[in-house]
Amino acid sequence: PVLARKVTEAFTLSGDERLASLKSTHSIGNLALLSGEANSVLSNAVFEVKRQRIIELDRAGEYIPICTRRVFLKYYTHSGSQQLHFWSTQDRMAYLEAMLQMIAPYFMPEEAK
Repeated sequence: PVLARKVTEAFTLSGDERLASLKSTHSIGNLALLSGEANSVLSNAVFEVKRQRIIELDRAGEYIPICTRRVFLKYYTHSGSQQLHFWSTQDRMAYLEAMLQMIAPYFMPEEAK
């Protein structure tokens, strides 16, 4: 129950709070899952450098979680909003929406399922 409440709070910010959160580099819309070693390789590089390094790690056989790979391939971003070389607010919003769609069923009341 506590975890569900915290997740729900994180995903139900007001309009201004959500926009501020989307602009934050430490918001969930700007985070990807990687091993500590892979994350260190990426450091604080710009998006395009990180994307190239992710591709190199993937080619070398490193485990890159599917959703992380999709982030760097701009899988979640609508084609009209894509700017391949940097991670924009539109990318963050599309990524966050994809996460919400994936986790929503887990937070539905049993009688609604």
